[in-house]
Amino acid sequence: MAASDPYLRATMTKREEILGRNIFDVFPDDPDDPGATGVATFVMRAPLPQQIAWLKVEDRLFPQIIDDQSDLVAPDTPQIWPGNGRLPRRANTFPIENSAASEGREKDGRRDSMLLSRRKFLASTGAIAATAAMPGRLLAALEKQSVPLPDLQRWSEVRAQFPLTRDYLHFASFYIASNPKPVREAIDGFRRAIDANPFVVVERGMFESEAESMQRKVREDVAGYLGARPDEIALTGNTTTGLALVYNGLSLKSGDEVLTTAHDHYSHHESIRLAVERAGASMRKIALFERSAEASSETIVDRIKSSIQPRTRAIGVTWVHSSSGVRLPIGQIADAIRETNRGRDENDRVLLIVDGVHGLGAVDEAVAEMGCDFFCAGTHKWMFAPRGTGIIWAKAENWARVRPTIPTFSSLDAYEAWMRDEVPQGPNTAARVTPGGFAAYEHQWAMGASFRFHQQIGRRRIGERIRQLNDQCKEGLAKLSKVKVHTPRDPSLSAGIICFEVSGLAPGDVVKKLLARRIVASTSPYRVSYARLAPSLVNNTEEVEAALKAVRAIVGG
Repeated sequence: MAASDPYLRATMTKREEILGRNIFDVFPDDPDDPGATGVATFVMRAPLPQQIAWLKVEDRLFPQIIDDQSDLVAPDTPQIWPGNGRLPRRANTFPIENSAASEGREKDGRRDSMLLSRRKFLASTGAIAATAAMPGRLLAALEKQSVPLPDLQRWSEVRAQFPLTRDYLHFASFYIASNPKPVREAIDGFRRAIDANPFVVVERGMFESEAESMQRKVREDVAGYLGARPDEIALTGNTTTGLALVYNGLSLKSGDEVLTTAHDHYSHHESIRLAVERAGASMRKIALFERSAEASSETIVDRIKSSIQPRTRAIGVTWVHSSSGVRLPIGQIADAIRETNRGRDENDRVLLIVDGVHGLGAVDEAVAEMGCDFFCAGTHKWMFAPRGTGIIWAKAENWARVRPTIPTFSSLDAYEAWMRDEVPQGPNTAARVTPGGFAAYEHQWAMGASFRFHQQIGRRRIGERIRQLNDQCKEGLAKLSKVKVHTPRDPSLSAGIICFEVSGLAPGDVVKKLLARRIVASTSPYRVSYARLAPSLVNNTEEVEAALKAVRAIVGG
């Protein structure tokens, strides 16, 4: 037993009188007895904040909320694996003991274990408030407190949801997004709930029943947008993590090859390199076009198909290139790979792995219908989700091909196997690949708000709007004699990123000159770099024209 200073002051006791003693020796009487006058009654009848301040045992609230679930969960509800110190659901009681005192008793051949039922606990400290902190009720409470969204049929109302400063025009929102109002409110709501009762909210939101799992609720929102099933989605922190988990999880062996392109990002290339080096496999890069502005679907697909060798086990591509703005025809690439796989053994099948971060939320395509085997994307860019969030999508048969890299907190069977000192059996799943470890849950749990925000606006409307603004911008840039646009004019081969260069000026200087005119642009972080403008939902046609006017001024100057 340990004691906090507030407890000692309130009960006028000395720390040395209670240190090391069993908690029920310190609180011997019955809080339910109206005639009891001991310390336990005094504490249990105190206001909840005082109870929380007083009843701290080894930095955790006492008692732990780990006993029989029947008061709060239906008997047949499946359970997520237990969290810190939790017992399996079938246990009806739990021991409360002090390790030092227990050691002493065991030396004397005696072991004292106090048992407390869940129903008894519900009448004592913390549980009254805890019953209202179940994730389902928490979500309902947050929704009730949130101000209903206006009709988002007007783009001005969509823009009004973002707190972006009006002092600048923002054409680099794909880099890392400003969160719209519904997402900010969700983050703040979850943060307040966790700050108010960290153990109860996180324990129940992560490790309670499947029905109350916050991760499950997030996956349901994501699945609705992707056209997928919730159990096909792993939650990650960003695109880089997703790619690394997939490539590192593949069963590559010496002699195998991963084929990728010369146009992919550092994170994609490095994820492949680290994985193949570990496995003794190899990596090969190919160019899909000579000049990005002249890229064609036929050439891209033909170059990939003709580059596949017998030892090729995976092909890694990027849906929308941040280096040039080129958007790959993923469906056609998938069809070509499917044709190649018809003559292969199942174990030698070529897998298509897609970095989709700059297409998700910008293009009107359902990810689950694109034909790829793995789709990795951060969601804090075009999707406007909280920073530090991302997803991997794959069908069940493909998840079975991947070994988990990081211990998960999302799979009951993995935890139960560990409890039995066994290896998890059966095929791997999205849940097993979802990285464990404590995270910024207020961000992860608020992901769903961003996908619902997109759904409310409409994926088709968003895709059409981004296409309209980017067409306007590309056409305006193409008219300037000293400007060369490197992004295809064909909207089927581009999305929301426009790469261009100004004759006689380095890309960084172009961006600096635009910033001096209150236009936020960016440069592409590649060996060959370009200036970039990326019209998105936070912009309108007048702002696109203002950006073009600024480029004209720079060219004329």
